[in-house]
Amino acid sequence: ARAMWYIMQSIQSKYSLSERLIRTIAAIRSFPRDNVEDLIGRGADVNCLHGTLKPLHCACMVADADCVELLLQKGAEVNALDGYNRTALHYAAEKDETCVEILLEYGANPNALDGNKDTPLHWAAFKNNAECVRALLANGALVNALDYNNDTPLSWAAMKGNLESVSVAVDFGAE
Repeated sequence: ARAMWYIMQSIQSKYSLSERLIRTIAAIRSFPRDNVEDLIGRGADVNCLHGTLKPLHCACMVADADCVELLLQKGAEVNALDGYNRTALHYAAEKDETCVEILLEYGANPNALDGNKDTPLHWAAFKNNAECVRALLANGALVNALDYNNDTPLSWAAMKGNLESVSVAVDFGAE
């Protein structure tokens, strides 16, 4: 339980954001799956909120697909919100197609809105993760979803010069 506590605590520590992220990523990546399973077996809550994040959000932040699947198998809430009203899919969409596909298989809402009315598709397009853009669109994401500024994922991708994401969005009918 101490290692899980460290992972979550490091995110909320007094260190600078970059140092916190480095420590968190190192902790999660060096934490063997068997140990995570053992912690869950001893009663660790897979849906605990520590500060602003839940374990599923953290696993998606570091693109740990094995951990994402394990947490979901053990009852993690796929559409749970963090302190910023983001789902795990928002984080996965920025980073990793495999995590996106796993979350979608477990029923993640591809059109979930965060606190700024951004969808996971907005974030995938912004980060030029064309494979995530494609996976989200193939699983029901709204290609012309509007954020609070009335910007679409296509406009986010275009503003960043993310031509691959622009191309995928246009192929799916983006206007």
